[in-house]
Amino acid sequence: MTIIGARPGVGKTTLALQIAEYIAHKGIETAIISLEMSDIQIIQKMISKKSRVNSYKMRMGTLEDVDWQRIAIATAELPQLPIHLITNARTLQHIENTARKLKNKNNLGLLVIDYIQLIKNKGKFNNREQEVADITRTLKLLSLELDIPIVRTLSA
Repeated sequence: MTIIGARPGVGKTTLALQIAEYIAHKGIETAIISLEMSDIQIIQKMISKKSRVNSYKMRMGTLEDVDWQRIAIATAELPQLPIHLITNARTLQHIENTARKLKNKNNLGLLVIDYIQLIKNKGKFNNREQEVADITRTLKLLSLELDIPIVRTLSA
């Protein structure tokens, strides 16, 4: 299990998405579970990166003709990648079930979770630190069970 940790706003999600896209380009089934961003936001980030069009220009609608051409190419290429985008998994149990299903059905090769502090766990814990430790342990065991790497982001 790999942890990408840093302060808020320094690019943890962007790095995790770049790793996922790189692995998917190798033909390996990849799942991205985002607890922080919507599927539209993630797709916009991926299109911006792939097309090399500034995401601010995309959000503000100040695109030029050359930007539209780059976006069109990126938009055609991204759906060809074996990436599963999940934005509705909120609990640890849901994440485990989703990962197992993807492993059995699609031979999942990489799981990216963005970001771990937003995962809810059904156990009873004295504090959030114990809960995050339990989530980490469970994800480590899931990684071993499914024989896949898990990349997760964590804000410091």
